[in-house]
Amino acid sequence: MGRRRFYALAALILLTALALRLGGAIGWERFTASHGEAPFFFGDSDSYWQLGRALAAGAPYEHDGLRHWKIFRMPGYPLVLAPLFLVSDAPPVCAARLENAFLGCLTVLLTGAAALAAFRDRCVSLLAMFLAAVMPELIFQSVCVLSEELACALNLALFLAIAALARSRFSPARAVWVGLFWALGVYARPDALYALPFLALVLLLFGDARRFTRCHARRVAAASAVILAVFAAAMAPWWIRNARLTGRFVPATLQVGASLYDGLSPTADGGSDMEFVDRFRDELDRTLETGGDGEFYEVRLDRMMKDAALDWAKENPKEVLRLAGAKFLRLWNVFPNEAAFSGVPAKLAICVSFAPLLVCALWGAWRFRAVPLARLLWIPAVYVTLLHLVFVASLRYRAPILPGLAILAAAAVLAPHRR
Repeated sequence: MGRRRFYALAALILLTALALRLGGAIGWERFTASHGEAPFFFGDSDSYWQLGRALAAGAPYEHDGLRHWKIFRMPGYPLVLAPLFLVSDAPPVCAARLENAFLGCLTVLLTGAAALAAFRDRCVSLLAMFLAAVMPELIFQSVCVLSEELACALNLALFLAIAALARSRFSPARAVWVGLFWALGVYARPDALYALPFLALVLLLFGDARRFTRCHARRVAAASAVILAVFAAAMAPWWIRNARLTGRFVPATLQVGASLYDGLSPTADGGSDMEFVDRFRDELDRTLETGGDGEFYEVRLDRMMKDAALDWAKENPKEVLRLAGAKFLRLWNVFPNEAAFSGVPAKLAICVSFAPLLVCALWGAWRFRAVPLARLLWIPAVYVTLLHLVFVASLRYRAPILPGLAILAAAAVLAPHRR
């Protein structure tokens, strides 16, 4: 395929992606307005909205006027929302949806770039872009005011940075971009904190050890040192702020305890229900009334919920395994888990789009198992799955790995036609 035709088709796919996302954003906004629903379907959206307003106003970075959570969310997505509040004190929520729609188009563009980097085939790149453009889950992700769309784009940017690093024979200059995009990914979603180390560990354990000659190992070690240094420098402002507030090192947020108890507790069923947080708050408040040690409130609350979750898990190992199975099914379900999307049209849209994609992606992962960059496309799916066997699971948590699966599926479909 010629370059001019390739760029023309890529532009057409991007316009299609934008039209679908803009239509979805406007349609969802009208639906919520006509049915008197809250502007946000997910509770997380309201916290991002409030934090974006706080950043724009130069106010303390905290959520909830009653509880004043200071280390509740990573600031990446609120920073994306903040410019909306610089334009207006009360911007319409649809503005954030439109903003996410353009982020969704960036995801589609980066999907094509990642496919081209992995397989050096313009047809694979175009098909992967098309799949990402029309996938209902990715379109809906652009409608919601959530950090997943930003995480999608940053994950793909990290993949491109790693691909460039590998092809440069681990140049330190290329390693800078890997460390930077890793840090930006953590600023978007805290679960990205261990994604790159997990990827490196899997490649080290199951990669081709013969490639690591002594000279090669030195270059990898030097590049790894640069990545860690850049990552630490980029994360330093957040780490220093948290240390000043709490007197301890907090690498991401203080929501690990709440998230862990949400997934491992007597009332856990694989989905999310955070009503227990108020119960733990009341218990902690009663404890503090009898005297406290001055420890930061959020630290103590996080530790209380974390200890409760781990104690329950130790006492109920069979239930932990049962929950892991339920979470696995929820994460990889071919039908929506939410009751609000239990209608036939939603079920058909997800099933018809995701089931074939998953089958083709699995075949692509096996078919191209010897292609080093292809491994970088399916290893994140393993990481996300392992993570959500412990924490709660939902279709929205698999959204950031869908572009990688789309690339593998596109390569598998076109494999018979490739050299």
